Amino acid sequence: MIQFILGSDEFLGHLDCSLAAIVAVSGGTLKEKLKSGGRTFRSIGGEIWIHAEEISANKQIVMMQFSANGLDKKDFLGKSDPYIIISRSNQDGTYSAVHKTEVIKNTLKPEWRPFQIRVQALCNGDYKRLLKFDIFDWDEDSQDDLIGSFTTTLDRLTKGQGQNNIYDCINPKKQQKKKNYKNSGTVRLNSISITQEV
Repeated sequence: MIQFILGSDEFLGHLDCSLAAIVAVSGGTLKEKLKSGGRTFRSIGGEIWIHAEEISANKQIVMMQFSANGLDKKDFLGKSDPYIIISRSNQDGTYSAVHKTEVIKNTLKPEWRPFQIRVQALCNGDYKRLLKFDIFDWDEDSQDDLIGSFTTTLDRLTKGQGQNNIYDCINPKKQQKKKNYKNSGTVRLNSISITQEV
């Protein structure tokens, strides 16, 4: 049994399933309703998605560093407090988050700290697997705002710093509303290196 609990020990629900059921599901994603406790085990309406795939034997570690320029101003009295969430594509077309950068306060041209991640976690060893970068503005009192997104691959990122690794951040809502919309800023790969885990 898998149980899901909020930060203050608030029980959200549970799911009973076997590992075999997760592995056998078509498309690699099991989607089930969460159930509450008690004798009736009634559904509480929440849904859990479990993605499963065979892990590659890749033992590489990638170190990357990014910066951005000209990001949209999202804060009423300031600029933006941007951070990046990197997600990898799944077999069913959804994405799963694999890394989140730190928040950089009050800037439209952040330079995030270098970070490292196992290639296995980033793309399961598939350099051509689609990666999505979502740039958000952090808000203390409300939901974080999407500044923009782009997709790339580790294969493209390994080409290194240069024009090929400068990306337009696209905000779909702004793109629909504004006729001459170009982007909501750009994100640049500043450095990348790949090493073998010892």
